[in-house]
Formats: sequence, C-alpha cells, structure tokens
Amino acid sequence: MLASLGNASFEGELSRLVTDMLGSNEMHIFRMPADRPAMIASISSDGTRAAERQSATYIDKRVWHFDPAMQSIAAETSPAPSIFRLNTCEPGSNELKSYYDAVDMRERVMVVGDGPEERMCLAVTRRGQAGHFPLEQEYRVPLLGELAFPLLMRHYSVAAEKRGLSRALTSLPLIERCLSLSGEIFPKREAEVAARIIYGVSAEGISLDLGIGIETVICYRRRFYQRFRISCFRELVVWYLELYGRVRGLVAEH
Repeated sequence: MLASLGNASFEGELSRLVTDMLGSNEMHIFRMPADRPAMIASISSDGTRAAERQSATYIDKRVWHFDPAMQSIAAETSPAPSIFRLNTCEPGSNELKSYYDAVDMRERVMVVGDGPEERMCLAVTRRGQAGHFPLEQEYRVPLLGELAFPLLMRHYSVAAEKRGLSRALTSLPLIERCLSLSGEIFPKREAEVAARIIYGVSAEGISLDLGIGIETVICYRRRFYQRFRISCFRELVVWYLELYGRVRGLVAEH
C-alpha cells in the first residue's frame, strides 16, 4: 500500500486495509466544500457497486441536510482528524431512517480533517448483516484517524506533487516563468532557447520556432550552460527541477 502512494491504485489498497482492520463493507472518500459534500471515491469490499449506490443516494436525496454528523463536521475547526460515529438505530429523522433502510447500512464511522487544499472526510460503513463492530474490533476504530486518514492525506499530497512536477516539464509558459524567477538576468532569447531545451525541443525545432539559425541556438545554449555551470542536458533538467522547487509557490499563482 505504501508503494502505491500517489498512484491510482492507492484508494483500493486503503479500502482493503480498512476492511481487514474493521470488517467494513464500504469506504467513502469525499471533499467538504461549503455547500455540499463532493464524493471522490466509493469502494465496496466485495467488488459490487453497493458503495456507489450509497453515495449516489446520499447526494441525490440531499441526505446530508438531515445528517447530524455532517452538522458536527461543519462546526469542527480542529486541523487534527476527528472521528464521528453514527448510531443508525436512532437516526433522529425519518429521512435518515429511510436512507439507512434503502442502502442497508447498520454502522458508520467518519473521520474528518484538513486535506492538502480543503477539509476531507473518510467514512466506512457496515451493512445490516455485518452488524455493529464487535468488541474485538472496537479498539481499532481510532486507527481510522491515527493511521488510515493520515495515509490518505499523504497520498493526495504526493499525487498533487506528481501533477505539479509533470506540469513543470510539460508547460512551456510555466518553464519560461520559472526561468524568469531564477534571480539571474540574461537575454530574453537565451531564456527562450533554454526553456525549449528543457521542454524537449531539438535545436532544429527551436531554430524553426524562434526563426533563428541553428548555430545561434547552439550559441545561446552554450552561454546558458556556462552561466549556470551546466555540462549536459541531464544537469540542465536537474538544475531546473531544483529551481522549480524553490519558486513553485510563486508560479502557482499564475
């Protein structure tokens, strides 16, 4: 599971971990914007679409308006993960009772905390046949907040870093913006040539793109390499990624 951090397979691996820990049937992950929960993933331990039906019904029927846990989550301000358990035997409203009956839910535990960009929530449920958590699993419930939720947030942070790194090497305007923030003053044409080399354009392609001779491209490349004591393309990419790491907070605003 740790090896899958930042990859598409992580959520499935986490679902298997949670199922092993708590004997849960479904796992839901969602964001908490101001107006309504936004589902990211709903996974059933048995491979069926039961979890998707749970979340779709919850959203389509606007059940969160009647959910006391969601009201508590909205009032929660602590950045640390907080656990909310729901007694489905005493739902508190006809709307919630109808929902639990419709999706066959007997037990639900939700963890809410700060994500990379906004509040996030991890919820696990058990169906009617599974019943409530047995005593031998009760002590593991806090692990949702102590282990599962932090791992999930780390996953999304790693995934965001990967997306940023990919964009850093595949967006020519972003590369040019980073070079402009290097702290070094150099001719515009030299920066344009260097940006296109980082972008992966050949000397011939740069010549055609900028309307300058290949010899001129090579001259600008040599100057740039000498300016930053770079000897090859690999060192150029390493230098650029280090630069991106220093200035990405600035370029993210553009």
